[in-house]
Amino acid sequence: MNFEDIYIREMKSYICFKHWLRKKYSLLDRNKRIAKAFVLTATYIILMQSGITRAQTDTVRINKKIDLDEIEVIGQRSPALYSEISRIVTVITRDQIESAPVHSIQELLEYITGVDVRQRGMFGIQADINIRASSFDQVLILLNGINISDPHTGHFSMNLPLDAESVERIEILSGPAARVLGANAFAGAINIVTSAKETDNISLSASSGQYGFSKLNATGTMVTEKSNNFLSLSKSMSNGYTDFTDFDRYNLFYHGELQSDDANFNYQVGYDYKDFGANSFYSSKYREQYETTKTTFAAIKANTGNKVKITPSVYWRRLNDHYSMVIDTSYTFHAYNLTDIFGANLNFTIKTPIGKTALGFDYRTENIYSNNRGFEISDSIRMPGYKDIYLKRGYVRSNLEYFIEHNIYLKKFCFSAGAMLNWSSTFKNKIKLYPGIDLSYNLFEFLKIYGSINNTLRIPTFTDMFYEAPDTYGNIDLKPEKATTIESGLKATLPELRAQLSFYHRIGTDIIDWVWEQDTSPRRWHAENIADLSVSGMELSVFFNLNEIISPDFFIKHLHFNYSYSNITKSIGDYESKYALDNLKHKLTNITLIRIYRRLEASIYIIYQYREGKYDVYNPSTFEYTLKPYKSFWLVNAKLHWRRKRLTFFAEASNIFNVTYRDISNVIQPGRWITGGVRVYIDFPLKTKIQD
Repeated sequence: MNFEDIYIREMKSYICFKHWLRKKYSLLDRNKRIAKAFVLTATYIILMQSGITRAQTDTVRINKKIDLDEIEVIGQRSPALYSEISRIVTVITRDQIESAPVHSIQELLEYITGVDVRQRGMFGIQADINIRASSFDQVLILLNGINISDPHTGHFSMNLPLDAESVERIEILSGPAARVLGANAFAGAINIVTSAKETDNISLSASSGQYGFSKLNATGTMVTEKSNNFLSLSKSMSNGYTDFTDFDRYNLFYHGELQSDDANFNYQVGYDYKDFGANSFYSSKYREQYETTKTTFAAIKANTGNKVKITPSVYWRRLNDHYSMVIDTSYTFHAYNLTDIFGANLNFTIKTPIGKTALGFDYRTENIYSNNRGFEISDSIRMPGYKDIYLKRGYVRSNLEYFIEHNIYLKKFCFSAGAMLNWSSTFKNKIKLYPGIDLSYNLFEFLKIYGSINNTLRIPTFTDMFYEAPDTYGNIDLKPEKATTIESGLKATLPELRAQLSFYHRIGTDIIDWVWEQDTSPRRWHAENIADLSVSGMELSVFFNLNEIISPDFFIKHLHFNYSYSNITKSIGDYESKYALDNLKHKLTNITLIRIYRRLEASIYIIYQYREGKYDVYNPSTFEYTLKPYKSFWLVNAKLHWRRKRLTFFAEASNIFNVTYRDISNVIQPGRWITGGVRVYIDFPLKTKIQD
């Protein structure tokens, strides 16, 4: 069977969302063999096509595909087969990442239906991730199933100790997941998964381009009978496309797996360093802004048991942040922040004659030490890496969550119901319950209808509570955000055509936003729980396999269109909003994969965005701010790649037509940017792979 036959067979199944598998920190068991994925968003399908259909893919990568018919995936607390799940996940594979004209995970997420990526700096330096008209603080970020979301601010949640070249796949959940993942999975979750290959190997890549851009990346895998070890290193830099947009970044990441007679262990350690110009990031008045962040991460997870599956894990994450803003020639404002997260969780899965039951808990403590956030502390803390800087303010909080869930699977019908009980020291030890129900029914073999209703919450960040600046201040009396989300839809799959249509309605209360009263002067933004904010939306994706419809040799291999729409209904009084009403109303994407000649292929990515809301523009001559509405825009990006078995040459062009646009605030995005590079993959003789 050739690779095209394998691909066609893969297209006959779909994937429903699940949490992470009880083994290997993943939603999908990576040791199975052939992926059969009907993807639930248009962008994912296209991305998969651009990666999965290349003419020369080596045998190891083909065998690496995952057979969803045989594996357990999770959109619930207990493991279950993908066909039993009534939730949706979008999965971006390694081959898709390689085929996309992007340089970072953040840029790749731009093409996922319902995901709004608002970049401040290019190539993943800083970006805010929103799902279904959410804020950037309402999306949970995980690395190999471990929660790495930043309690200081969602601006830092994507501070990952690895780049796109080191990622095996990305899993995106659209919709609330509090009863599965806990607090702050308010509008969705993103899980970045790494995993070693099945043999010893080394991968080296180098690229360069305009504005002094250069990047080096190296990954390696070492396999023994009982262990699997993956290591990645990366270094990138640029002079910047305008003043104060330069950056220097490097990261190091290790992921190991060990199998004993009684349990499987996964452990990971990572470090990320970023030093970058932050032109207009946090204020349009002062362009000379700079920031340095250092992120350290470590975690260990185990899987054991047979009839009763037991999965414990512990983790730690530290973020060191230094921000400076040049006010004038005689004064520069500095902010120093040190955030520590410690977490532990435990999950039990019990099989019974009436289905599967999951029980578990998650404990997490979050600490911040700062020179301008939190309360005064008795003993100051020295800022790591800075000899004479001492932090005299701080805040510590704890969060405890208990989970229970039961799942019933019949021939055509699947049902899952559960609840999460949340306790937080921030809110005077109040205990709140957040239940949810998911169900699905197979109308026909190729058509499924699904629906869900779930409650969720989001705890305020330290920035929401304590931020202080001349024109902005936080609010220590904020309440948690809460919402109830109803969702339903249809999923259809055929060899020639795949489509998915979904509708959702999120009813939010106590939504946190930065607002200012229109008649007050001078203007000062401040954090408030606005009364109500509801979001209604729909998502549609259609994928055409032209090699199946027209001919296997037709030069256009695949076409993929998707569209998402969201509308916000508000009740906040006479305020101007900074974030909550600033939503992506219309988003349209098209991805086309073209076979040019033999090993030479091109992928073309087109995106249209229309955003509601306004942003600040400062006029230095009048010393006044003006609110301007966002303008809609079209972007065209493309990648040309030539592949042999172990060698790839590529050239990429982003923003081909040099469009001037803004993703967020007054931060102007770069114009046309051309890069190119080469990647070498060296596979050593096969060794015995550890077995699950």
